[in-house]
Amino acid sequence: MTDDALKRIGIFSDGGVRDLFNFAASANHLSGQIGGRRGADGLPLRSVAFYNGFQFFPGAAADVNFFTPFDIRWADVADMPSVRYGDLDASKSVVESLGDGQHVGSAQQLLHRLTTAFFYAGRAWPDADYRRTEQARDNSASTTINELGIDCELLGQCEKIFTGLKTGRTGPIAVSLPPGYASKTAVEQNVRYPVAYVLHGYGQKPTDLEAVAVIMNNYMNGSDRSIATRMPKMIIVYVDGRCRIRPGGKPECIRGTFYMNSARPDGAQLDSWFDEVTDYVDKNYRTMPPSEVEVPD
Repeated sequence: MTDDALKRIGIFSDGGVRDLFNFAASANHLSGQIGGRRGADGLPLRSVAFYNGFQFFPGAAADVNFFTPFDIRWADVADMPSVRYGDLDASKSVVESLGDGQHVGSAQQLLHRLTTAFFYAGRAWPDADYRRTEQARDNSASTTINELGIDCELLGQCEKIFTGLKTGRTGPIAVSLPPGYASKTAVEQNVRYPVAYVLHGYGQKPTDLEAVAVIMNNYMNGSDRSIATRMPKMIIVYVDGRCRIRPGGKPECIRGTFYMNSARPDGAQLDSWFDEVTDYVDKNYRTMPPSEVEVPD
């Protein structure tokens, strides 16, 4: 990765202390490599910080049981934070029953991982909509640019079996829309939203993560939080990464992919298909164009 590219991206990494894939060590290694990159002036290209638990973020409650990403002072968080989750002294029964520090983590750790990552991603859009908005059902629109129609937008969840025109690959995508997306006011004002693409784990499917949208929508529109701490409204797209049957009837892989193009001619072409998915989303949803962000030399 070039120095110029590194200045323009953000990486939030995490890993459990008992992850069978040793992701905590891998995340530390990646963040360490980034932290060691220096510009011509000898200064780090991006700031990096390591947090031994979500409760150690600036502003967070000292007790992890009371952690909420609303409380994080994001201005004081490093450009590229890396979190190691899990209690090193957790008992065997806690590890076995709750999954503390393992690949996914306990239910609490999984929630903290997801919500913190979404809040971190929200920092990339300084001009996103942070305002509290009316619910679409209270003042619904009657028209939409979406080929699926207005009904799924009013529900806030749209699902599509998508076939790429160039790749020929067919797979499901699930789209979660922010509060008020299908309201008459938002449609008439052509309110547009940034998009976060979520890639599920190996062997999962896009709809496995849709339940997260309920929590995220509360974070985007909570009445108990101000614009200063609320999560920005965003469209969340859950992309397919399972092995599918290629045109002609041959499986493209065994079980799941890593969202890249296979070197095999008849293998999965997920990177190319992903490009087609983003084009489809931009065409059928009110997505935000690129934002102007100053990047220091």
